[in-house]
Amino acid sequence: MTEPRTVERRAPELWGEVDGARFIADLARGGTWDAPHAQLLGYRIVAVSPGRIELDWEVPEALLNPAGIAHGGFLVALLDDAAGLAVASRYPRFVPQLTVQLTTDFLAAVPPGVTHRVEGTLVRGGRSTNVADAVLRSPDGAVLTRCTGIFQPNRAVVPREHWHEAGLGSGGPA
Repeated sequence: MTEPRTVERRAPELWGEVDGARFIADLARGGTWDAPHAQLLGYRIVAVSPGRIELDWEVPEALLNPAGIAHGGFLVALLDDAAGLAVASRYPRFVPQLTVQLTTDFLAAVPPGVTHRVEGTLVRGGRSTNVADAVLRSPDGAVLTRCTGIFQPNRAVVPREHWHEAGLGSGGPA
């Protein structure tokens, strides 16, 4: 059986050649992010630009709670991805993000059977800390769930010799 082409396996072929937004767009060819957890969540990347990402999402049946609506834990994971990818898209090279803090507001039930829009937006970008928001909207545009997160670049996956070109500083101590 062939292993899936995850971000970690595809990064070396794209990382040094494109900025964060282009890297994410290239990985999403066909509309789907190939990370295993993203496959479980089932979202599709529909637009990406530096500091911003848009996803389409239909609640998979496996992610429903006993009341028949999206389980809150999966909503948190979805919004975390949207905000984290918005941050990662800002760098001159793709830099995965670590979530330091995430505050989520559940404003209304998220039903299955319709396509929801998820928008991730960079609020503040820094060298060591980034802030981003994400919102999940119903088809009519109402905000159903939202979050604000604090993220740090995951320097462990970016070779130290590439830190400067990745926008992470000179390659000094982490």
